[in-house]
Amino acid sequence: MPTLSLVCRNITPFKPNKDLDEDAFRQFCRRMVESGVGLYMASAGSGQGWTLTRAELQRLYTIGVEECKGKVPVNANLPEQPTARLYIEQAKIAMDAGVDLVNVYGPAPVHGYRTNPAEAMAFFDAFFAEVDYPASIAPNIMQPRPSPQLMAAIANRHPQVKLVMMMGMDDAYYVALREALTRDIPINVPLLPPLNPLHALLLGANGVITNAASIIPKTYRLYCDLFDRRDFNGLAKVYLDLLHFEEYASQFRTWHKVALKAFGLPGGDGGVRPPYLDPTEEDVERFRAGLPALRIPEVDELMQSARAVPAGV
Repeated sequence: MPTLSLVCRNITPFKPNKDLDEDAFRQFCRRMVESGVGLYMASAGSGQGWTLTRAELQRLYTIGVEECKGKVPVNANLPEQPTARLYIEQAKIAMDAGVDLVNVYGPAPVHGYRTNPAEAMAFFDAFFAEVDYPASIAPNIMQPRPSPQLMAAIANRHPQVKLVMMMGMDDAYYVALREALTRDIPINVPLLPPLNPLHALLLGANGVITNAASIIPKTYRLYCDLFDRRDFNGLAKVYLDLLHFEEYASQFRTWHKVALKAFGLPGGDGGVRPPYLDPTEEDVERFRAGLPALRIPEVDELMQSARAVPAGV
């Protein structure tokens, strides 16, 4: 069994009429299980969680649990809310479905709201007074950025916190957070700057959190497996592949859905929900055109599979 966990803030597939595509999501879940990638469902960014109705969230969480529970982590990344009360309502939907844990970011910076340490602590106190359920917390939505000492104090205070997702922070933040924790709480880190992921993993980070594993799960799993084996030569090559892919993909608006379409993956025809506009065929062709130069094995496999599928299938 791998020792380094890998979880993905995953995409939500839609049909061309913008309904939730349940069949495509089941296929997506099975692809993640096959690669050993856990889920953070309904993420507000890559998963457009803020566009999902209560009924759609219930179905999304239920399908994820049915397909993934006991095989890979299956978590809810609660769409950001400005108040603890609204987060609690979101959490209950996920808890009723039986997810492994719920992630809560803290008060969203709606209409320019900026929290302070006392208000942040009061927010989490109110949330965990009602949510007696395994949870993760993350610092990257609150404005201004909460200090690592504050995040550690929240985690130390509330036993429901089983994981910290550290997105968008640097090495110094990671070290200060770990040193301030008084409980043995896992920390998941991204593989992109400003953090040096290898430093964080060697210093005890327990897993990797990413968006791009929605598209190239095997390459991310390979990175984690190579780290487990301490194969640093192989790790360096795969790390460059991941950096190059994410740098390339980030040129495209709503790139996750551009990639789904380009690779012929389930849900690719459904695009995104408003206010975003669907990628054009020109976007998809432009995305495809630059992929061979990346020389990434999984990307090459996906392109080969896409060419082998007849149009319209």
